[in-house]
Amino acid sequence: MKTSKSIYLIPVLAFLLVMLQRAWFSEGPGADTKAPVAAKTESAQRVGGLGKIKDFQKQNDVLVRTDKLTVSISLQGGAITGVSLTDFAQSLTNNEPFTLLSDNQQHLYIAQSGMSGDADLRYHASHKEFHMQDNADILVVPLIAKDDQGRTFSKTFRFHRGQYHFNVQSSIENHASTPWSGWHYSRLILRHDDDTPVLAKNLPIDIDAPKSGWFTFTTYTGPSYFSDAKPFVKLPFTEVEKKPMRQSIDGPGWIAMQQRYFIGAFIPQQEAPHTVTATWQAGASESKDDTYRGLFNMTTVGPAMALSPGERTTKISTFYAGPEDAKRLASLAKGLELTIDYGWLWFISDLLFQGLVFIHSYLGNWGWSIIMITFIVKLAFYKLSESGFKAMAKQKKLQPKVEEINEKFKDDPEQKSKEMIALYQKEQINPVSGCLPTLLQMPVFIALYYVLIESVQLRFQPFLWLPDLAASDPLFIMPALFCLSMLATQKMAPAPQTDPAQANAMMVMPFAMGLMFSQMPSGLLLYWVTNNVLSVCQQWLVTKRYQ
Repeated sequence: MKTSKSIYLIPVLAFLLVMLQRAWFSEGPGADTKAPVAAKTESAQRVGGLGKIKDFQKQNDVLVRTDKLTVSISLQGGAITGVSLTDFAQSLTNNEPFTLLSDNQQHLYIAQSGMSGDADLRYHASHKEFHMQDNADILVVPLIAKDDQGRTFSKTFRFHRGQYHFNVQSSIENHASTPWSGWHYSRLILRHDDDTPVLAKNLPIDIDAPKSGWFTFTTYTGPSYFSDAKPFVKLPFTEVEKKPMRQSIDGPGWIAMQQRYFIGAFIPQQEAPHTVTATWQAGASESKDDTYRGLFNMTTVGPAMALSPGERTTKISTFYAGPEDAKRLASLAKGLELTIDYGWLWFISDLLFQGLVFIHSYLGNWGWSIIMITFIVKLAFYKLSESGFKAMAKQKKLQPKVEEINEKFKDDPEQKSKEMIALYQKEQINPVSGCLPTLLQMPVFIALYYVLIESVQLRFQPFLWLPDLAASDPLFIMPALFCLSMLATQKMAPAPQTDPAQANAMMVMPFAMGLMFSQMPSGLLLYWVTNNVLSVCQQWLVTKRYQ
């Protein structure tokens, strides 16, 4: 391996590894946007709404406002039909609170928890709006309903100041003359309508999210759940499309719907065994003949219960709707923090993220924090890099002898290889030693990539001219700086060959990689440009010492 070529190993191999991982594990939207030809909606299976509920109406909603959340609760079934996050903007150009759950009829994403038989009941509330007062830390929202047999169902929502989670306490009191049997459930539902057939792999969670493609990168989005055997199980929509899922779990657990930066999750507060199920339906919309519908339902169900006349029971679930914040998630349930998908190098990603957070606590800017952590990483690899640069400096010093061998044995490749090996052995140079530092830094490159695209703290964070460190540079300045830094690194390395065609090809490489990385997160390029500049400085010092 020619040492001068090793300068391209990190970005090229890292890019290929990331793309390979995305191709292998990606089951999210955008994997294949071409739907197969389907039968007309008139003859397709009809997909309804949610039980007997066809549509949610705004006039049936109770509005709840806390310091962190704006929540809509429908009086039809007591479902959570809307959640907006006060502290997070919808986009760079839209400062409205980010919408996590919504009863949008084209794309409905709701959460619901309660007792068997209550999903279609009409609840009543004392007010249409509830606001957390400035001097209060808790806000309680009670709902109550009765069925035709005289049983009383109640749901009490308890919100906490400064928190993205709230409790849903569901109760049933059997005033009927006959026993009641059922279970406590919590479920997450996605329902998407479109004018073309809805495929599970194209089912969006956030319809405003950027569409994924070859040069647009996302982490895992979709359902997941807790298993007693594995604390974090991804459940791509396509798996459920092939076969409904049913999993019995002996102890506590949770179900979640993940999207980039945010998550909705139900955590039943019980140690008892429960069952997680997931189903997928696709066909014609029940409400419109010319519309296709996809419906995903993920539910956790507790043990069966029975109530004699006059008996009462209460169960509680916690619903989290907010950012993927490891500390918040870890405090709610075991394994929930693992939904922050840092990929297979998560342990390095987590270490880098903790370092970034620590540095940011002093500098107050994420861009400067990335530059500072690059210095720290570079310092950690300093001695290793120095050994590689020493080998490169020695090779550069031997360049006249290498060119002489190339010219003398240009028609005898076998003898040329023997002469080159003999020369390197005589000068005690290992031509591969210059590649080792590069290869060892590659995991840091990949790990930081996942930190930048998955950590909500970096969402929409500006730096100098960059509007968002987690997105690509709209002015393409960072890709240009990346090209220049790669050219500078190339100039410092020994020439790999005398063939003009190959030399010209090597000169094109920085520009090709700059184009390839133009859609990478600008924060990642900021790291790499800083790393290249530091490498050039270190290499110049080492080369000067051995001249």
